[in-house]
Amino acid sequence: MTDDLKIQINDRRVRAWIDAAVQTVGNTHDVLDTIGNVVANEVRQSFIRGESPYHEPWAPLKLRAGQPLRDTGRLMNSITYQVWAGYVEVGTNVCYAPVHQFGATIKARPGQPGRNRCGRRKGVPFLVFQGADRKPIFARQVTIPARPFLPDTRGFPATMRRKVITALSDMMGGGGA
Repeated sequence: MTDDLKIQINDRRVRAWIDAAVQTVGNTHDVLDTIGNVVANEVRQSFIRGESPYHEPWAPLKLRAGQPLRDTGRLMNSITYQVWAGYVEVGTNVCYAPVHQFGATIKARPGQPGRNRCGRRKGVPFLVFQGADRKPIFARQVTIPARPFLPDTRGFPATMRRKVITALSDMMGGGGA
């Protein structure tokens, strides 16, 4: 996961289910593994639906056909989870993920040689990218709208919460959510 994109979510209702599941199962790692799997799958489903985890549609594309954030599938397919001691982390190691999560204005920077953190050259007079007709487009700056794909500071999305609680309930023998 990238250090640049970390959002912490603490949800009391989910925490109560986690505690109950750990008591029943007796294994924190398995409980967190279940949660990571559910959340990562829900994040990938947001890409397929073209919306945030809060069911808000992403800004449409302007210069190409298709769905936002699904040109190559790299970002969606990079969503993984890692269980640590006492918590689970869901995210991506794709360097451009924060740009899409939060939005950004990217400017050409003539005269600054080197490479950016994604390994691309910086210090070019124009940004160059492919338009809908496959012809290059040159720009001094582009603004990429925020298309959040991970839960954010608004808290745990209700749909995700229900699915996590259902999975934990199933793990405990179907005690009902």
